[in-house]
Formats: sequence, structure tokens, C-alpha cells
Amino acid sequence: FSFTCQDDLAALSKMLLSVLPEKFILLGWSMGGMIAGYIASHYPSRLQGLITVASNPCYVQRDNWSHAMSLSDFKGFKKKLTSNALLTLQQFVGMQCVGSRDERQLLRQLRSYIMPVDIDVLRNGLDLLAQCDQRSCYQSNVDVPVLHILGGEDQLVPVDIAHDLVELNANHKVVVIAEAGHAVFISHGGLVVENIVAFVNESVGDSESALDKKDIARSFSLAAKSYDGAAGFQCRVANELLSRAPPFTKSGKLIDLGCGTGLITEQIAKRYRQAQVYGLDLAFGMLDYSRYCRSSVSGWLCGDVERLPFADNSVDFIYSSLALQWCSSVDRYLEEAKRVLSADGIFLFATLGPKTFYELRQAWGDVDGYSHVNRFTDMKRLTDSIRAHGFAIESLDHSFELQHYEKVDQFARELKALGANNINKGRAKGLTGKSKYQKFIDSYEKFRQSNGMLPVTYEVLWICLRR
Repeated sequence: FSFTCQDDLAALSKMLLSVLPEKFILLGWSMGGMIAGYIASHYPSRLQGLITVASNPCYVQRDNWSHAMSLSDFKGFKKKLTSNALLTLQQFVGMQCVGSRDERQLLRQLRSYIMPVDIDVLRNGLDLLAQCDQRSCYQSNVDVPVLHILGGEDQLVPVDIAHDLVELNANHKVVVIAEAGHAVFISHGGLVVENIVAFVNESVGDSESALDKKDIARSFSLAAKSYDGAAGFQCRVANELLSRAPPFTKSGKLIDLGCGTGLITEQIAKRYRQAQVYGLDLAFGMLDYSRYCRSSVSGWLCGDVERLPFADNSVDFIYSSLALQWCSSVDRYLEEAKRVLSADGIFLFATLGPKTFYELRQAWGDVDGYSHVNRFTDMKRLTDSIRAHGFAIESLDHSFELQHYEKVDQFARELKALGANNINKGRAKGLTGKSKYQKFIDSYEKFRQSNGMLPVTYEVLWICLRR
């Protein structure tokens, strides 16, 4: 092994930093957590936060650090790797599954990933683990919010290090997921994502909007199974938006931002077969449903459209139907799209205008002063922001659609099935009383039409931009 531990971490860090954005949150699993910790301690100005998953800052036992592999066990593992690499790798994969929920299923899944490997590379990686001790980095050098996620039954990173990590730095947050082994992000993906999103919102994001984002993700996750059955209007908008797409023949990357259950994402993938099509959504429950039901999409990503997990100039086409209204900032939405789009990249999106739900707004206005209806961006505000961010406008349009219901309760049940809750900060806290709700229903009656139906108005803004 020709380099020292620090030299290798430095080389790996420089390689990663060369392809990462100027500011980022870094997550590392297992050995990746050690590399991430090194970057956080040596390049603190680049980081906004650090997350480690099933990672130990010191993998081999040392003085005052007993919760790690003994040196003799470590040497024995390295010796077995040399004598029978495939069998040793299979045993190593088995160790990652021990204690996990659905252990056998997880083992089959991980073993399917085993492929031919370079034994020298593996040995060098083991030497790196044996030599490195990152404890001092956590004690003083990492000056960003830090989250450590551990598996309660991990056979490679003992859960007892949870106490030691807090001892190293009391400002670090440690989460232990019970009945999870080393591959905790596979066996308990939903819990891992929920903790990551909560950490990012609470520790790194804007504190005033954090609660809203968590509420949005939770609400849509719970509605994943009922969403498609209630999303008639949303599906019509999504399909109409796709019909407005300009010609696109590249074999590059196409992203559906706010993909929901992935119904339209799958249609996009079938239409643009030459492209790599990805669906991104804030709600892990929606993505979990998408993975199970859709097969032709390149991949599913849990992320925030205001903090896109893509490198600069790396996306050729962004499609986004009815996602902007769930953002805290129009400018941030456009800024992130501009950042990740390649030269001449397309940004096609639809959102709701301010006349949406005006009947509900007026009816509730007769009852109290709270904000019961989400607020939407008008075309002038949107156009000004588009021009300020330097986009070329291909097309701007708006239209109105009326939905009709016999009773207001039918519309309310539909919104609940969609997960489309009121997330305004001016909303009333707690439950709405029966008397207030009855006053709202009575007030809504003034909109009943001659055909006996109650209308709900949607104003849809259609926008196509080029970078």
C-alpha cells in the first residue's frame, strides 16, 4: 500500500470535491462516512451539513475505543479475502444483513449485487480502514450540523458507538434504527429518508419553512395509495403539459420534478426512450409506491425541488407538473432549475394561478380571518422572476378549468385522498369546529349553479423555458 491513510483520504477527497457543487450536504455510508468526515473537517467552507450512515470513525479497536473490530479479527478477515475472495465477500454480505427485518430477502438482494472485483483494491481499502482514526475530526474540526444514523443490530458498526459519538461531540445528532443491520438504508429506507429530510429541514434549511416541508412530505406519503384514484384533474394537467413539450431527441437526462406516484413519469420514459428518465419527489411514500408499480423509469430520487440533488449543467430536460405551489420560494425553484440545466436545456412546467379555489377562499372569508386555502403565484410575478433568472421564454399561457361537485364534502374528501392539505403559515392551528365548518358550507352555497352543482375553479399557468 503505497500511500499513508491521510494521503489516500486527501486524494479521494480532492477527486470528490472536483465534481461536487460549491455548497453541499455530504452523506457517506460505512467507509464512505469516514471519507465524508475527512472532507467535513478539512473543507468546512464547502459543507452545509454531514450525514453518516452505519459508519464508525475508527473501525479497528484502539485505546479508549472498544466498539470496533479487534485487530486479530481484522487481520483474519483480510487473510480470508486473499485465499477465497468470493466466499469471503458472500460472508461479508451476510454480516450486513444479520439482525435486519426480512433478513433472508435482504441477503438475496445484496448477493445479487456481487460482481467480479479487484482483490488488490479491496485489500487497499481494508488497509485504509485499519489505519484511519477520524475521532479527532469529530471532536473539534467539523463545524457543520452532523447526523449519524446507526442500525440497532449492525454486526460491523456496533450500536454502542452511539454513546461514544455523542461523547466526541455533544452537538452531533445520533439516530438508532431498531431491527436494522449494516445495510440500514435498504432494509429501512423510509425511516432513513425521513430522518435525513427532517435533519436537513431542521438543521440546514430555512427554519420557518421546515415544518411546512415535513408536513407536505408526510401528507403526500400517506396519500400514495389513494392518489391516482382521486387525481383526475392532476392527470389531465400532467398530460396536457406533456403534449406542449417542444421536440426533444437527445439521449441525455430528463427529470420529472414532483413526480408523485410516477404515473406521468412512466409515460415520459416511454415517449423519450432514448433519454435517462428520473422521477424526484419530496414524499418517500410516493416514491416507494412508484418503485413498486413503475418499471420503465431509470430511477427514483427523494429530494426537494428547491435543493436539487444534481450537479451543475447535468440535466437536459426538466418536466414539472403542479409542484411549484408546494415550494417556499419561486425564485429558488427557478434558480435550481437554471443551475442544473445544460446549455439549451428545456424547462417545462405547469402551476396554479391565484384564481384557483377562489370560491373556497371567499366562502372561508365569510367565516374567519385565517388562511384556509393555499396561496398561488400570479403570472406577472412568475414572468418577472423568469426574466430575472435569465431564461429564454418559449411559451406562456394560462387557462381555467371548473370541477363540479354535489357537495363541498366531496371536494374535501378528494383533497384528503390527494394529500393536498393547507400548508400556509397563516392557517388555523387545531381542528375546525363543527359550527365554523357549517358556516363555511352555508357560505359556499351562494356559488351553486343552475345545474345544481357546486363549482371549484382551477387557474393553470403553462410555461416552457430554455436555459
